[in-house]
Amino acid sequence: MRVKILSMLILFFVGLSSAQAIINPSFSYLLPVGDWAKDRYSGGANLMLSLEFGMGKYVSFMPLEVGYGDLGRDEVLIKTIETLVPEYLRQGYDLQEIKSNIWMAGVGFRVKLTPEKLATPYIQGGYFLFRRGITLGGVPLPIIPGYTDQSNIIYNHGFGIDTGVILMPGKIISATLGVRYFFAKDAGTNEIDTDILHMPKKNAQFLLFHAGIDLL
Repeated sequence: MRVKILSMLILFFVGLSSAQAIINPSFSYLLPVGDWAKDRYSGGANLMLSLEFGMGKYVSFMPLEVGYGDLGRDEVLIKTIETLVPEYLRQGYDLQEIKSNIWMAGVGFRVKLTPEKLATPYIQGGYFLFRRGITLGGVPLPIIPGYTDQSNIIYNHGFGIDTGVILMPGKIISATLGVRYFFAKDAGTNEIDTDILHMPKKNAQFLLFHAGIDLL
């Protein structure tokens, strides 16, 4: 059994080494959706970078996808700190600058439905690790004695499902347009939410409306 698994892995990586590598930088709008984001986040810009290896006409393997997104101002946290920690205001902090962001990294597969055409629809899926943080004026949220420790960084995992269209597939330069749904387990609440406001843990969900180019 071990020999069989090892043989499959060797064949996979030999095939990968001879596959065509594609780099896909894409820009998008990140839109938080669902109960965790209601009346809280409005979303913002997102940047993704993918490394893709074509494994035949129809299937591609994505050994690495990384991205950074801006969730927007954290309206709930702003009101919470204004109410519970008023000395923040006296220290000169602009609480309206409290924002949340998210980093993501993962692997996945892409399936092209009609690769011989001028434009081909595709579906894609992958597994991701997430790091969600909170900033104040572009730097990590300072420690609030009795309320927060460290910088309210949340590490978790989940998945992403993507669909869209590839224009001029297989050319030196092609373009990708699509929408992606992300699910991050228990990443919808931070420690102020759970420990101070006694909120139940919530999963984070968001959409990416993206456009990018594929460089062979």
